[in-house]
Amino acid sequence: MFISAKRHEREKQELLDASNRLTEAILKNTEQGLFLLDGRDKIQPQVSQSLAALFRRQDFGNLSFEKLIAPIVTAKVLTVARNYVGGLLSGGPRAEAAESNPLRDVEVRLPKADGTGDAAHYSFEFDPIENSRDPRLWLVRVTDITLRVQTERELEDLRAQIQTQGEMLRSVLQVGGARLAAFLQRTDASMKTINLVLKKPAREEEAFRAKLEETLEEVDRVRRDAAAFKLSALEGAARQFEDSLHDLRSRSSLSGSEFLPLAVKLDQLYGQFAFL
Repeated sequence: MFISAKRHEREKQELLDASNRLTEAILKNTEQGLFLLDGRDKIQPQVSQSLAALFRRQDFGNLSFEKLIAPIVTAKVLTVARNYVGGLLSGGPRAEAAESNPLRDVEVRLPKADGTGDAAHYSFEFDPIENSRDPRLWLVRVTDITLRVQTERELEDLRAQIQTQGEMLRSVLQVGGARLAAFLQRTDASMKTINLVLKKPAREEEAFRAKLEETLEEVDRVRRDAAAFKLSALEGAARQFEDSLHDLRSRSSLSGSEFLPLAVKLDQLYGQFAFL
């Protein structure tokens, strides 16, 4: 009986040692950031080594989830995370909470020594752990999905380019090269006029209003021509530019600084025209 009890304890200890070695190997070698979050919103001591690289910090002791992500996300994302994790820890339906996770794609800004930051995308997934001592224990998995997000965006850009190319080909087939060439010449002239008008010096309210109306006339011409040729990408860029101009027109006063954001809209319009 005594020998059997000693053997039983030895075997239990061997199993425990094997389990600990397995846990250590996983925490050391996995690329995911792994940690346990308890019911008091505290990160447990054992974390995976990759967590330090993902968050560019070494100390995770006595840290809440909110404090972990606060330095690398926007205030809006932080509010979403606070509400979601608060719901998890409040003891609601665990399966539903994990399924409705809004943190599967979070844009983060990782600080650098020179004061700038690297942009990345992280996915946070929460799996409930059955534990009699703390029934609200969660395994949190953090994955760097930046490459996947970039690939998806590149594919979306490629689809948009293919759509634009298809529209161009249809236009050429339907209206002929001569009419399309005339359209390109008119649009090119309008683009140059817009650029010149926006560069005109102005100080008085009347001069700003005049610049606004001249620009609006040319942008409207580009939009109507693009619509006639069923070139939706160019038409859409012109419409966005036009909306910004209408917004300025509705203001009670104008200044030079209010024209600065138009440069972005002009670049977008130029980009579509250059592609065309």
